Amino acid sequence: MAEKATLRLVVFDWAGTTVDHGCFAPVAAFMKLFESRGVAVAIEQARAPMGLEKRAHIKEMLNDPAIGAAWTKRFGRAWSESDLDALYHAFVPLQLEAIDAHCELIPGALEALQFLRSRNIKTGGTTGYFEEAAQRVETLAAGQGFRLDANAWTQPGQPGRPGPALVRSLMQRFDVGRSETVLKIGDTVHDVAEGLSAGAWSVAVLRGSSALGLDAQAFDALPEPLRREKLQKAGATMLDAGAHAVIDSLAGVPVVVAGIERELARGVVKPQRLS
Repeated sequence: MAEKATLRLVVFDWAGTTVDHGCFAPVAAFMKLFESRGVAVAIEQARAPMGLEKRAHIKEMLNDPAIGAAWTKRFGRAWSESDLDALYHAFVPLQLEAIDAHCELIPGALEALQFLRSRNIKTGGTTGYFEEAAQRVETLAAGQGFRLDANAWTQPGQPGRPGPALVRSLMQRFDVGRSETVLKIGDTVHDVAEGLSAGAWSVAVLRGSSALGLDAQAFDALPEPLRREKLQKAGATMLDAGAHAVIDSLAGVPVVVAGIERELARGVVKPQRLS
């Protein structure tokens, strides 16, 4: 009889999931970048592609009809690939600066990590950040006691999120051959898609998410009915994107793990919506 599968690897997103409550570091950098070119963007426009590799994120912003029109008005022509290259080059130092200002752990991150370690479950991180930014976040998080077993980021010229490459690279690193023994946790629809594309369980966390876009103080100050309304709206978006479950905060990780373990014990080999 084949050995029953158990959860072997949990892959976290970084900004908006484990650090940077409200996912402000990328937003601040994107807005400052476009402002430097004389093109004003709304915070909602800066957030819309959140979760993508950062060059792809800038391209999606440029493809926004309103931003594209503002660019054409400012420069008298549509944006070009050379503009995209220049924007990304200018973005890099802005992103690093913003990370230094926005990298506090989100409540529940340490406890979730400690729980997974107590279960001997490996942990990894994937991100839309480029290498230097990802390593900066990793270092700052480690200084607060949060250190994952491994991290993966998009290499130049390689496919990134929401494709499966980063999750699969972590699976290979830890010799995890069965995707149903992997859980991806993130705060954007692109995180959800990343988990799904890898064949893993894909769960969205809401509290610190880009979808809510609130820092910890603002979130805690919300009246309870409004907080529930915002959480429910964000959760519905993630479920519509295909998430197998949503959790209000990382405090829900043990419950999700228990649910997945029950499904695996039943012989489930294809992740599905958790009840």
